[in-house]
Amino acid sequence: MSNRKQFLNRRGQMFAVGVIVWILLACWTISAFWGHIDELGESYQMAARMGALAAEVIGLGFLWWHCFDPSIAVRRWALLFSVALASILVFHAGALRGLKDARIKQTEAENRLAETLTKMSKEQTAGLGESSGALVASGQTQRERLAIAGKTAAEQAGINRAAQETVAREIVAGNDRVKDTAIVPRWYLDGWMYGVIFIAAMAMLGFLWWKMSDADDLDEDFNGVPDRLERQPAPVASQVIAPAPVPVAAQSEEQPRPVWRGGVQINPPEGSRGN
Repeated sequence: MSNRKQFLNRRGQMFAVGVIVWILLACWTISAFWGHIDELGESYQMAARMGALAAEVIGLGFLWWHCFDPSIAVRRWALLFSVALASILVFHAGALRGLKDARIKQTEAENRLAETLTKMSKEQTAGLGESSGALVASGQTQRERLAIAGKTAAEQAGINRAAQETVAREIVAGNDRVKDTAIVPRWYLDGWMYGVIFIAAMAMLGFLWWKMSDADDLDEDFNGVPDRLERQPAPVASQVIAPAPVPVAAQSEEQPRPVWRGGVQINPPEGSRGN
């Protein structure tokens, strides 16, 4: 079936399928980016969300240029950049979701630890209170009873303070454990993750725009051959003009004109004189 009878030509089919894939991948990556922005508590969340779409928009531009740009080099580089940028975005979204899952598990562990320590401190405080009450009751003087009560209060405060310090250390160590379980290095999580994607996308975009200034490989009919090669005249082979062939009669020795007398040729040809 010819392209004229098709609903979409090959380039149109590639663009249609590419847009569908782009929409599905964008749903996966944008949701991860926006969820992370919500966790950060940005003051201008709408502006941050719109800015997070920059890489996806550039990726859509790469898809368009791969399918419809007349430059052969631009089409090839756009295909390479679109695959590379999509891989970076998917990798980044996977890292964010992994961090979120690790953070949720760490929070659950911290809550369980806090509940356990609170229960233990209450039990220790209750037991300490009962024993100190007995000691106070058995005290002989008021000074002894006050000293026992003050010691009991100090021990109760020490127990609570130890429990709080344990929870605080667990929270600090938990943040490090969350980053250590990520699939990306620590330097990436400590700030670079908010700039590497956009730097890479802008570098790819700038290089592609620079390639667009080269008109040597334009292929407006999309046949894979640069137009400058198709427009050049075909090379003319050098021809050697041979001399015109000499007639056979002219190549042979010129014969005398026959002379007839009385019905007899008096000057026959040389080859027939001996007969």
